[in-house]
Amino acid sequence: MNKLQNIIIQLSLFAFLLMGGVLLYSAVSGKQLSVTGQTTEYNAYDDGTYQAGINFPSTRFFDNGDGTVIDNMTGLMWLQSPDSITRNWETAIAYCDDLNYAGHSDWRLPSINELETLKNYSQGVYINWLNSQGFTDIQLGFYWSSTTATSLNNNSAWCIAGYVSYIYSKVDYYYVLPVRTAAP
Repeated sequence: MNKLQNIIIQLSLFAFLLMGGVLLYSAVSGKQLSVTGQTTEYNAYDDGTYQAGINFPSTRFFDNGDGTVIDNMTGLMWLQSPDSITRNWETAIAYCDDLNYAGHSDWRLPSINELETLKNYSQGVYINWLNSQGFTDIQLGFYWSSTTATSLNNNSAWCIAGYVSYIYSKVDYYYVLPVRTAAP
């Protein structure tokens, strides 16, 4: 087996385990995953068949009026208008850790699972949808997560762009969308 095949197998296994963790979290926490919005059945037993999950709240994001928005589905608070500066992974983490904004100093770089919650598969371009939901200045491009890609010697981390997650070197420069857990 060549090196590329080995990496593909490792990434596939990681994705499978990641989804298992998400499903376990949703089962244990009593929370459900959101629907993808696919209503057409393209193949037997695809998401169009089951349309599983919970529907988005009628008002998904609440504008706090202080430069932050709360996701009513997850309880996460996001910076409403992130800057358009790209950073490497280490600098992205430090930026979030040092951020003191809207009276909160517990900002952090989101995990890949937290970034994934911002996806709405029933919509077109994700930045247009997020920017119509209370966010402003979400950039078309990659956003860092705090999740290290351990299958690649810890030198890479997961990023998200649109509806797809990618693994990139931690020395690359991408956007940052700080998050914090809002008080219940």
